[in-house]
Amino acid sequence: MRTKIINDNSLTSRLKWLGGFFLMVIVIIVAFVHVKKTRKDCPGNQIKIETINVITANKTNKRNDQSAMIKLNDGRLVIAYSHFGESSRDVGKSSIYFQTSSDNGSTWSKEKELIEPIALGSYVPSFYKKPNGTILVLYFVRESDNPNISSLRQIVFSADLSTQLTKERTIVPAPGYFPIASDRLFFDTKSNLLLMPYPVLVSGEGYSQASVYKTKIIVSSNFGDTWTDSGITIKGFFNDKGFGGAGEAGFFINGEKITLYSRNMIEQVGACDLMWNGKNYEKGKEYKLNIATWNAQSTIKYCDDLKGWIATYTRLNKTAASPRSQIDVAFSTDAITWKKVFTIADIEKDGGFMVNEPNIFIENNTVYISYSVSTKPGNYFDLRITKLPFTVF
Repeated sequence: MRTKIINDNSLTSRLKWLGGFFLMVIVIIVAFVHVKKTRKDCPGNQIKIETINVITANKTNKRNDQSAMIKLNDGRLVIAYSHFGESSRDVGKSSIYFQTSSDNGSTWSKEKELIEPIALGSYVPSFYKKPNGTILVLYFVRESDNPNISSLRQIVFSADLSTQLTKERTIVPAPGYFPIASDRLFFDTKSNLLLMPYPVLVSGEGYSQASVYKTKIIVSSNFGDTWTDSGITIKGFFNDKGFGGAGEAGFFINGEKITLYSRNMIEQVGACDLMWNGKNYEKGKEYKLNIATWNAQSTIKYCDDLKGWIATYTRLNKTAASPRSQIDVAFSTDAITWKKVFTIADIEKDGGFMVNEPNIFIENNTVYISYSVSTKPGNYFDLRITKLPFTVF
């Protein structure tokens, strides 16, 4: 009898212990799910998101946009942009200015001119850091506004941008009209070529709503010292009025190939994959990315740490006072299907007239989205940066 009593107590103890163990497991699972949901869905995650005003427009500097970013060898971040004068119109006088940050973009130095106004103005910078540390800056120069004529030019600067090392050099000469987008220099590690896509006006006066563009690609085997035509032409897509094509193109890494994406007038981004065969590039079939935008103003980049692609773009809103009313950020794990993850700017909620020219820079587990926003009457465009931690994605 004594043995039986001991066994019964032992069984009861074991059952109680097992019950307690399973209860603890359930509590841990519930807590984990709650924490995961909190990180992804709750406002507390927004605490780490910063929006910084890099430069505020004024009467003598009405517009600041079309920006590109780079990290210097000393750790500072640099943002360069089109710095307009008393007019914010596309044909307004502009030079290229830059500012630096020593605290990962939270504060910025006073603006300084990088490239002075040339012809009717210097606009739209693109950076490339050469293997020797010097920095290639490529930009757009407006030669005439009636008719629209421009050229693409470049200068090499020292590693800290303090000294101009080469004379200005034209790489795509006028006549022609080539309104590039910012931050479009791309180095392909498979071919060891530096690529630069640029739009060519085919017909119309140059304004996107009533013009046709195609995109051509030049390549360099010596990090921008000399350039040659790749032979590739992208035609793009057209709206029901026959306008659009392929403009403001850029590249992103896509496995063994690279993808060229471009602006058009069909409310979607056009794309085309390029394969390197050892001697030159072969062009694949042109197709549409699943991103709905206004004029397809967009930037797309691959992030190796996140194993996916990030896109930022001006979302189409036909019912808004200004269709360019919101900048969204999307993420994709296959460069085909995209899911919106964040809204950077929304003037319907925040006030203002227009948001413009979003761009992406990735550094220090942070995605920097630079863009311009017109927040007051008179078309004054401030330049801003929103810092998104990787946890947002």
